[in-house]
Amino acid sequence: MLVDRHAADSYAAYAEGAMHRAAAGGFTLLLHPPTALDTQSQARMSQLLDANRFAGALAALGDGAPPLSAAPSPAPIIAVGIERDTSSGCSVVVDEELGGLIAGRHLLNLGCRRLLVAGGGVSPRASARAAGIRRAVQEFTNAEWVNDWAAKLNSTGEQSQSAQIREPDGLIVMRLDSGGTTKDALPMSTGKSRNLPTVAFDDRALSNDALPQVVHILPAAEQMGSTAVDLLLQELDDPLHDHVVVAVCPELLEG
Repeated sequence: MLVDRHAADSYAAYAEGAMHRAAAGGFTLLLHPPTALDTQSQARMSQLLDANRFAGALAALGDGAPPLSAAPSPAPIIAVGIERDTSSGCSVVVDEELGGLIAGRHLLNLGCRRLLVAGGGVSPRASARAAGIRRAVQEFTNAEWVNDWAAKLNSTGEQSQSAQIREPDGLIVMRLDSGGTTKDALPMSTGKSRNLPTVAFDDRALSNDALPQVVHILPAAEQMGSTAVDLLLQELDDPLHDHVVVAVCPELLEG
């Protein structure tokens, strides 16, 4: 199992889920420390699989990591964390739209009705989360999204002077597409938002000390590792099977 440095935060959980499932299937899982899975590294990985006659590999990728090569590999490689073209192989990803739905429902079930979304951008990940949040808002009477990050936040995460944001009573925050942590994406009026019920995606940069009412939505990394091994075992049993993308529901974690 190889883990790109961009996915290092989830390394232990990916590995634990994968190791348990591999052991149950009668396989030994070898772990490689987090590294940069750039084009050259991927070529070396392919050579390593061939030279050592490994049955297959899991490649855990994070935001900013290059996609896996579409070149034929001597053994099947399952991508974890970033969707791979099904013409090249299988992948396990986070169901980001479901994550947005869970985030929105959590705040709305607490009684919030005006949700402020900070961070994100126009990436597929951010757009999927936005779709889920909008679905949640549509389920509740008198609920509304009081701003749209694409219109109200510029590329550096600063609030546009022309943006007129109504007072929110719930906050959803995620990393900006340009990088950083969820903390970097907090709206400028942090003092006002400090006591708002908050859902934070992507990392635990926001703690209960900074935001007393924060909960986190994070990848179910252990389940993703286990699911990746299932896909690998399926591919070993039937090399001609149709490649698939499996979307795993993220976890809502307190504190």
